[in-house]
Amino acid sequence: MDFPIDFIVTWVDGNDTQWQKKKSQYNTNETKMNGASRYRDYEIFKYWFRAIENNAPWVHRIFLVTDNQVPSWLKNNEKIELVDHSEYIDAKYLPTFNSNVIEMNFANIPGLSEHFVVFNDDTFMVNPMQPTDFFDENGVPVDCFVSNVIQPTDDFSHIFVQNLKLINQKYNKREVISKNKSKYFNFKYGKLLLLNFYLLPFGAFTRFYDPHLPMPYTKTNLQTMWRYFGEDLEPFLSNRFRKSTDFSIWLARYIRLVEGDFVPTKIKGRGSYFQISDVNQVREKLQTRDFFVVVNDDDNLTNAEFENIKPVIKKTFEEKWPQKSEFEK
Repeated sequence: MDFPIDFIVTWVDGNDTQWQKKKSQYNTNETKMNGASRYRDYEIFKYWFRAIENNAPWVHRIFLVTDNQVPSWLKNNEKIELVDHSEYIDAKYLPTFNSNVIEMNFANIPGLSEHFVVFNDDTFMVNPMQPTDFFDENGVPVDCFVSNVIQPTDDFSHIFVQNLKLINQKYNKREVISKNKSKYFNFKYGKLLLLNFYLLPFGAFTRFYDPHLPMPYTKTNLQTMWRYFGEDLEPFLSNRFRKSTDFSIWLARYIRLVEGDFVPTKIKGRGSYFQISDVNQVREKLQTRDFFVVVNDDDNLTNAEFENIKPVIKKTFEEKWPQKSEFEK
């Protein structure tokens, strides 16, 4: 690769009393989308950096996006850029506790390279990866163009509707598929390819398969999204907490899918998703050849149950990555 690739990772310390005080000044009616589990700290973020050091030493820079917070164990390193929300989000939308607002503005981060990968702090790179696992030699993102259906179980599902509304208003599904047959009907998708055949008769896109995994983007991709849909997107930026009327960064990904601006890649072995309560499954998956393991919080866990599980999950990651990284004090 003759171009740099940056990583962006977002993190919040929900135990920070100053942050809690700031957050308490604002109210949200959509508590299920913004409950305690959205901000609880597992205290395993340092293992994210250990995993990157071991498995992606080629990364150009790591942009750590926070709300004026710094992990106590983090030390200065030329590869790390600390980014506060105020550095790239318009002041009139701050403070924000809305991950969608935080992510949709990533292209405005000063110094960010054209090519970057978006991580959450609960997505861990388990095995060595190469730049070509994210972009081809020409800088085109690798991705999977797989259709899906919305299966609403919570308010968050409506955000998919918001994204798709704009996609279907601008693009004709049949024309898109006709122009991108080899990328839509691609055997690299494995069994998921069946979804494309099953959903082919529908006249509009019903959803796309969205892997809950780190995803490559380009600044141009996000800038195109704002150029196409800026008038529709701008109002939601004032939502300090996530709402069902939000849009998400997935919209930028959808644009590149329907425009064919990606290289098909296989999905199998890319990664697995677990909740923090699935400790045994997480431990087993950390020993496999998958690229990523996602450990999400469990909305059903009380704070007491969460505190009981936290040391167990910490021990599991310590066993996987026992050595300090160059990013730790």
